[in-house]
Amino acid sequence: MNLKIKEFQSILSSTNTSYKFLLFYSLINILKKDPKISEITNKELLKNILKLAWFPCFQFSLKFREQDQIKSVLDKLTKSVNLDLKIKQPNNKIIKKIEVEIDALLSVKENYAMVDNLLLKKYVLDRLVRPFYPSLKNVPESGENSISKKKIEILRNKNEFIKNKPIYFNFEKEKKIILDKDWRDYIVLHYDFLELWVISEWKNYMRLYNPSVENLAEKLKIPIISREVLTRSRNLWDKIITKDEIKCIFSKQILNKKNYHIDHYICWNFLAHDEEWNLIPILSSKNLDKSNKIPKEIYLKDFVDLKYLSLNISASFSKNKFNTYVDSHINFVGETLQNVNNFKKIYQKKISFLAKNAILNGYQYWNN
Repeated sequence: MNLKIKEFQSILSSTNTSYKFLLFYSLINILKKDPKISEITNKELLKNILKLAWFPCFQFSLKFREQDQIKSVLDKLTKSVNLDLKIKQPNNKIIKKIEVEIDALLSVKENYAMVDNLLLKKYVLDRLVRPFYPSLKNVPESGENSISKKKIEILRNKNEFIKNKPIYFNFEKEKKIILDKDWRDYIVLHYDFLELWVISEWKNYMRLYNPSVENLAEKLKIPIISREVLTRSRNLWDKIITKDEIKCIFSKQILNKKNYHIDHYICWNFLAHDEEWNLIPILSSKNLDKSNKIPKEIYLKDFVDLKYLSLNISASFSKNKFNTYVDSHINFVGETLQNVNNFKKIYQKKISFLAKNAILNGYQYWNN
């Protein structure tokens, strides 16, 4: 397998938009789903690009550079889309609805033309494979001798493709790419590494405009759908509620097995995880009302007091010294349960910091 690894390592360099990251991430994900695919249509690439951009643009409200138009295009396309698809923590059902919505949007000729013009016709497909062509090394991006003037001579020349062996050949008129078999097999074999690589490079690019965003890399990845933590948390709180009288910290109503939801105190949209130290039971109606807002400071003491109570009750359930629920909180706080005042003080300080950080990043306060 004669592959130009050095050239491959530079395909994501020199970027001033997200387009190359989105294109490459889409490409490797299509190959993950279908390892034997030999050609990919532009429409399939665009569908995957919009799906990948959906979550950082909407669920996580990340900021993009002014010249990076992916978010503004998605905003224009989705003016009439159900708000739940833009703000709710994704599950399999929501992701399926997003895919259906994107399919419907791209079936409209004007929409397709807008996205195609932004993401593919502006030579992103050519720029991604440019490092494989030595004759394009010093070719400028614009002007009389730009890369666009060289595409017929070099990038659309099949002999050049065979000689230089890039990842794919761009059939511009047919609106598809043909994959090099060896590169296809390489990508399939090394998918996990390549996903980490593209996310790392994209994160470095996005960090400039999102300097204080928590868990940035996770907000660029395809959401991993797992209800295991929330199910485990629900089962634990069912036991706690049966053992003791537990009140919703927002409504002050007594909770029972039928009237509460497990809630992310600091919204999932900001943290992008389901860590136990951020989960509490609250009245179902309050959970729906709170949505992706940040509770005001007045609730923080009640939150920490409830969590500390749950930790002590949980410890009584466990026959083993190791208790994952308790351990997750101790790891987050960095203090033992025995030092009650210090534990609560640090816990409250850390959650307060996250809340203020979320507000600085555009999230709104919520007051019951």
